[in-house]
Amino acid sequence: MMGPAQAIANHFGRSLSGSTVYQQPFRHWVLTETLPADVLASIVRIPAEVPSTNALEGSQRSEFEGRFFSHLAIAPGI
Repeated sequence: MMGPAQAIANHFGRSLSGSTVYQQPFRHWVLTETLPADVLASIVRIPAEVPSTNALEGSQRSEFEGRFFSHLAIAPGI
């Protein structure tokens, strides 16, 4: 029987194998469905606070006010 870590690793490996590789402007990969849906749903449910903007001053402050930064692309329906 495969453990959860191995199942996630296998899922990620399949995503990497099916990824698109670009050479410009630098070598990088675009992956889709990198995590199993249940793992992604669990991550999305982790409570997160909006970062403080106290250190920002000037016109940039208004641009960052209330933003939440995440690199997760959420699949529809999750």
